[in-house]
Amino acid sequence: KVRPSISLMQSRSHVIDRIAKTTVHLGEILPEVEGFLLDKIFPVWDGTDTWGFQLCHDVLPHLRPSLYGKVIPIIAPLLNYGSPQLHYHFLGVVLPQWIHSSRDSLQEEDTTRLIQWTTSQIQRSFLATSGHELQRIALVKVYDAVRITTSLLPNPGVVYNLVLSPTPLGINRLCTLLLSYRDLLEKEKVSMPNDKIVQQRVALFNSYVFDLCTILWTGVTTKNTKQSRLFQNVPSLAEKCRHS
Repeated sequence: KVRPSISLMQSRSHVIDRIAKTTVHLGEILPEVEGFLLDKIFPVWDGTDTWGFQLCHDVLPHLRPSLYGKVIPIIAPLLNYGSPQLHYHFLGVVLPQWIHSSRDSLQEEDTTRLIQWTTSQIQRSFLATSGHELQRIALVKVYDAVRITTSLLPNPGVVYNLVLSPTPLGINRLCTLLLSYRDLLEKEKVSMPNDKIVQQRVALFNSYVFDLCTILWTGVTTKNTKQSRLFQNVPSLAEKCRHS
């Protein structure tokens, strides 16, 4: 792949700077500018911090919800090549803002796909870098925003990383997050007692609670993998928890 010349990069940076300042001044992105970003800027962005902070801070928050599905795949490099600080700003600030602003315009299925796709991308980053505490904080913020719209729980891969956080803050955030889901799931159980998706989410929630209580209260990992969600999916997690 041919790298763009320095003059071309400077020209694009100047354009992005003008777009960002205009967007902040108007409080919105003009439709023509949205089209230009989708066609000319996002596809050539390598995901690094060079343009990242300005795009995430001044531009992305103003996109229309109907464009989220188009933009997310295009800016995927952000989650592979951006710094942990950029990950935090996108996942912990921009994405929750998108979720809040799209509550009235997107179906729950659209929000679910958006979160699942983003989660899968950041998990790839975890595998490549062993994770960064800012990424873990940001993921909790994402699901904290999600629970206002849907009872979609973090998947086991997210929970693994929070359980294995090098600081106690990961477990603390995970417990706080799960506690915030409890009332929502209780209400859904009452209002939709026969809904299979709700039943699956309740079962997943109970599995997480079972595993966390076993780890935190007894100091050992469970041997009952039928009740466990963490240890039946990743057998080596039990050994890692014993030494953490």
